[in-house]
Amino acid sequence: MGLSVRLWRSRQAAPIQEQGMALPVALIIGALLLVASAGLLVKLMMLRSAGSAESYKQLAELASGNGLSRVLAKLNDSQTTDISYLWRLSQDEQLDPVGTPLRQWDLGETDLRPLMEQPCAPLNLNADAKSILKGGDLSHGANLRSDGRPDSVAISYRLRSYSYSPGDSKATFTVEGYATQGSGNRENVLARSLLTRVLALKRLMRSNDDWGVIAGKTMALGPSTIEGNGKALWLLDTAGASRFGVAGACNPSALGSALGSSNASLQTKLWPLQGSDFPSPGMFDQLAALDQVSGTNPSQRRIWNIDDKRSTTCTGGALSNGSTGDAICTRGETSSTWTSAESAASVKRSGGAGSSITAITIHADTICGGTGTTQPCLIWMESIQLRNGATLSIETASSGGARPVVLRLLRPQETINLTSGKLCQADFSASASSPLLCSSNPKAENLAIVASNGDGASSCTTATQTLKFGGSSLPAALVLMPQGTVAISSGASMNGLLWAGNICAAPGLAISSNNTSGTSIIDGFKSLWRWDSSLTFGRTITRGIRGTGLDLFRRW
Repeated sequence: MGLSVRLWRSRQAAPIQEQGMALPVALIIGALLLVASAGLLVKLMMLRSAGSAESYKQLAELASGNGLSRVLAKLNDSQTTDISYLWRLSQDEQLDPVGTPLRQWDLGETDLRPLMEQPCAPLNLNADAKSILKGGDLSHGANLRSDGRPDSVAISYRLRSYSYSPGDSKATFTVEGYATQGSGNRENVLARSLLTRVLALKRLMRSNDDWGVIAGKTMALGPSTIEGNGKALWLLDTAGASRFGVAGACNPSALGSALGSSNASLQTKLWPLQGSDFPSPGMFDQLAALDQVSGTNPSQRRIWNIDDKRSTTCTGGALSNGSTGDAICTRGETSSTWTSAESAASVKRSGGAGSSITAITIHADTICGGTGTTQPCLIWMESIQLRNGATLSIETASSGGARPVVLRLLRPQETINLTSGKLCQADFSASASSPLLCSSNPKAENLAIVASNGDGASSCTTATQTLKFGGSSLPAALVLMPQGTVAISSGASMNGLLWAGNICAAPGLAISSNNTSGTSIIDGFKSLWRWDSSLTFGRTITRGIRGTGLDLFRRW
């Protein structure tokens, strides 16, 4: 028994070379555990620091995004204070600009108005609006992040630059967002973010009262008036807009003096536009069928020439003394030979052949393939001369309803002279055996007089492409002659829209934007000719809408 105990104890005893190692091993393991725990602690501290930095960066991005939203909301707000004119000016707010910064928002009235697309728009930019546009605090005193520091964390924004591109009607914003801590001398910028966004600009019109009823580049308006909704637009280039660099140039009386307007009511409706042009005459072509010579291959457009006091036949033949020649002559566009289109159905004379012409009618069934359609019909006119008291009526309806007619002048030198006659619309008639009377309830939008080209005259004495009328010789029509002249020979009245490069209305024109039935000509024009809502012609407001590009954020 004693031997066994001694043997067991001898086996349990550590070898002599291993004695004394337990303590170093324990110390080494403890050191490793200490290093590992310290590394873990450092990692956690680094993650926390990185998390804080990322959090501050996200706050800065939030500030730039929210700040830009505030700027956009203010520029797009037309219900309280309309400052939408600023959309079409540029503003550079860089702290260290290269060269002279372009700061058009800060200009005074006399320097600002010549740069504006609508020089007489109200200047409503006050201190409160400017403070929103240029930057400000977004946290309103609240601490946005509790990170153990004594000072609160706040966010703010600043407009760095705004650039307007008139060529493609786009706007580029650059807004800085900040995450800061403290205030005053103790303020510390924790993170910054730079947001760049490109927006498309769109013009909008509040109501029909902002539409151009009269529009011209040069005008002598005399006692002219506008009855109903609408404005008289003065289309200017950059040189012309420089006149608004003088104080008081936008007063109604000053505008009236510049345009020869003596009517106080019309003076309040004068509205200058810089850089704007007339609507394209092509909008009538897109919907209208073309009047052509029947039986030709290839088809040819038919050219018309109407004269109630022609001294020859259509072919140029001589007439007996005192006789009046053919009232209606037509030809194919490639032909130089005119043929008579006069018949008992289209022309009425005071007596027999050669006697004075009293009435002329273009029946719907003789143009653009007949009356079985309501598609507008486009007729090319070389000339209309009503010098001897005749009435020219055009049937602007068919069995299916209204059938508008467009009279397009063929060449820049062509004229329409109605000084001693009348051009009117006729209602639909199932019988085409004789000339038709003028309609008692015409719609101006159903008859358009259009000229694509012209002589571009700016004087009433040198114009060659002219629409002349007076009294009630043009009761209801749309007139679009961007490079032509409208000359009023005597005090005149009409229902319609009158847009021409040169308007000579010194005797006075009383124009109404409503038909005799009371319906709006502006609404009828937009509906009938499918005016695109993106197109405007008159006093407008501008809206910024999101473009196709992506927001670009830059952190530093």
